[in-house]
Amino acid sequence: MLDPQKVANKIQDVTIETLDALLYEMTEDVHHDQLQPYLHDIKAKLSLTDADLDVRLREVRGMADISVVLRDCCLPASGLINKSFPPVKSYVENLINEYTGGLIWSKPGAGKTLLALSLIRCNQAGLALGSWQGITPTKTLYVDGELPISDIQERLPLIIPEVHDLNDFSYFSCCYAERYGWPSMNLASGYSRKALTDFILRHGYKLVFLDNVVSLIIGIDGNSQDEWSQINRWFLSLRAHGVAVIVLDHSTKDEKSFRGTGNKIDNMSLSLKLTRDNKCFTHDRVTVTFDKGRLAPELKRPFIVNFKRKPSGVYYWETEDIRESGNSIIKKKEIVKRRAEGQSVASIIAEGVCVKSYAYDVINKAIADDYLTDKCKLTMKGKKWLGCNEDDE
Repeated sequence: MLDPQKVANKIQDVTIETLDALLYEMTEDVHHDQLQPYLHDIKAKLSLTDADLDVRLREVRGMADISVVLRDCCLPASGLINKSFPPVKSYVENLINEYTGGLIWSKPGAGKTLLALSLIRCNQAGLALGSWQGITPTKTLYVDGELPISDIQERLPLIIPEVHDLNDFSYFSCCYAERYGWPSMNLASGYSRKALTDFILRHGYKLVFLDNVVSLIIGIDGNSQDEWSQINRWFLSLRAHGVAVIVLDHSTKDEKSFRGTGNKIDNMSLSLKLTRDNKCFTHDRVTVTFDKGRLAPELKRPFIVNFKRKPSGVYYWETEDIRESGNSIIKKKEIVKRRAEGQSVASIIAEGVCVKSYAYDVINKAIADDYLTDKCKLTMKGKKWLGCNEDDE
């Protein structure tokens, strides 16, 4: 409780420089209404407007909230590892769990939406797409910022023929909302993000797809790490609630990367690049490549999905492995040889041999296959694989 006399004395001595410290002391465990007489005296003493004092109070209350969080949530390491938590729920085995933040990217028309909806079908119907196996149906929300209503009505039953029987799958269409005079969904706005977060948590959605960055996040500079960081922070807050978020995005014109800052995937656990085979005219033939993935190396190998259609028009898929080319094997051997000779991964990357994720995947696989020791020295098996003489260093 506040001591009125002590507070009155401190108000007599308060300055702009010491105001925050006084407000922080006053706001601990005290209801706002009890502060009003004191706040009136502070305004008079420092010639502050209501708006000025309001801003300072909000900042101080934020500091107080953080203090409470630190007090209650900072645990000894021994206490943390011994604390009981529920097991992590898998939504699509070997790909998506409740803490997944993912990016699916490609040039327009390469199959992002087709793959995303097929993953939902896997989850809802317990189907497998290659090594990706749907587990227990998860309450899923698909937020579409682009497709016209007529296209959605036509495509959904063809990609997810079970859609009429799915009670755990909801679809929000920006086009549908705008058709009836509602404002467009723009997740660059903090208000829109909060509204969508409240809706997701209130209705218990655990798997959310955002299709796509271009149409749903408007007005921020995609090349700015600072501006995109607020979106990353939002993704992290959803994942903290056990909500997996999968975002669809376009590639650059040369298809070497997704659009905008590389900061987009800093907090993502998954990034999939899709490449459509333009020489295949009978069906949609799409190569799936892991640009990033916190998975075992054998689960991150690129593969091909053939999206075919039955006479009824309904989609089905067939997957196939990609046979490793001679050039790919040569590159892997070069990476392993350089690392065994003592060259750092950073140096290998800097010389343009490969990208960071690929280098680490190759080296980790070489260790797992007993070509390299844990200290990245060649084993006898590794020397034979590289074609070295036994006496070579």
